Amino acid sequence: MPRVLTWLGRRVRRLRIALRFAYTLWTWPLHMLAHVLPFGVAWVHRLRGVRIGAGCIIPKEVFIDDMDPYLVSIGRRVVLAPGVRIFAHTHHGEMLLPYAGPRFTAPVELRDGCYVGANAVILPGVTVGECALVAAGAVVREDVPPLSVAAGVPARVVKTLERAYDVPPNADLYDVFFTDPPRLAGAAPRREAPRRPARASPRPERIVLSIDVEARGGANADEAGLAEIERETERMLSTLEAAGSRATLFFVGRLAERRPGLVRRALEAGCEVGSHSHEHRLVTGLTREAFREDLARSMGAVAAVAGEACRLYRAPAWSLTWRTPWFGEELERAGVEIDSSLMPLSTFDPPAPFRFKGSSLVEMPPSVNVLLRRRWLLHSGIMFRVLPYGLVRLALRAARARRGFAHLAFHPWEMAAPESLPAGLSRSRRWFYRHGAGESARRKFGRLVREFPGAGVAETARALELPEWPASRIHGWMPPFVRSEA
Repeated sequence: MPRVLTWLGRRVRRLRIALRFAYTLWTWPLHMLAHVLPFGVAWVHRLRGVRIGAGCIIPKEVFIDDMDPYLVSIGRRVVLAPGVRIFAHTHHGEMLLPYAGPRFTAPVELRDGCYVGANAVILPGVTVGECALVAAGAVVREDVPPLSVAAGVPARVVKTLERAYDVPPNADLYDVFFTDPPRLAGAAPRREAPRRPARASPRPERIVLSIDVEARGGANADEAGLAEIERETERMLSTLEAAGSRATLFFVGRLAERRPGLVRRALEAGCEVGSHSHEHRLVTGLTREAFREDLARSMGAVAAVAGEACRLYRAPAWSLTWRTPWFGEELERAGVEIDSSLMPLSTFDPPAPFRFKGSSLVEMPPSVNVLLRRRWLLHSGIMFRVLPYGLVRLALRAARARRGFAHLAFHPWEMAAPESLPAGLSRSRRWFYRHGAGESARRKFGRLVREFPGAGVAETARALELPEWPASRIHGWMPPFVRSEA
């Protein structure tokens, strides 16, 4: 009997060695491939046996255990900086380091939303909690609690994070830190809402519409340009009235002075009016004092025609960026309650409405879609004019299903074929003004407001429970041709 047991033991050991050798032959080429590919190495690590969630950022310089990768688990939206090393075992065997004791293996888990800094080392048996941060160069040998910062050698918890504050940039951190993103009051829960409305009783899906009333040449448009904007704005207002929709119109102050009838016509149509600067100059190109003067003039011009205080504002060309940290303070000082100047195409910025931390100012950015791990404005601007209406509708419904509403932005000049463009425009800007503008954009806009009745920005903001976001975390985005001309 002892001989039989000895024989069986030898066969089991040989089988284990053969299986380990076969597994090594499979994983080592993949391990080397993961360090060669320039991008997109997560799928290679998945083939090695590593469990990786959606939305993770894993550079090729990251080392994930070469012997036992199946013990490593990475959650959703985890960011690993270059040089991170994750070990699930102590050493390769007793033969190499007999004085170190038996070989030790233990699972490693990086949970949703955590961030591991450059050259950090994660040792076997460690669990990094949700939305935790591991500083660069740290050696982590104990668990890191959720929403905390671990640093040092060995790593120790040095700070506790607040929600949506003091958090490193991550892939769409907004969804990680805001457990309940803002949705319209009364909107159905996301999981309970049907993907497609019943054909027998279609229900109108409301959206948020905003229109920047400006000429192609900015504030210094000639009479022909002003006549074009006046004609197309009147046509858009008539389309909105026929569809039973409302919108928010942001007027350039000088245009409101030269065409006050447009402001009155918008109010008669039941729309909201706001300021779009006075001279249509980028905020990033103004000093704080110059912006304060421009803001006062534009709000005064709109308020003088509307007969009531102006409480809404939008900066030209989405020029709210990290270079204007005083922007929110100046708006609040001027009496602005709702702003819509942030283009959230950068993953540093929240893609939904929020309230500035420590302030009453509300930010209502346009809605974006996530495609190929990037944010896209698929139902406004140039994409609205270029894409087929079916794709625009699909993107709009996806954005609406995610937040309970979708915010779209338009210009009157998009609805008119450009007969003449102002002199001095760059080639990229001339293409931007011409491409897709005219009759096709007008037809798509009419079809859009008939299928999705619109509401104003302020009307929608009052129906939301908004989280806070610090102004210091605003990054912003501007069109490339605008950045080059700024």
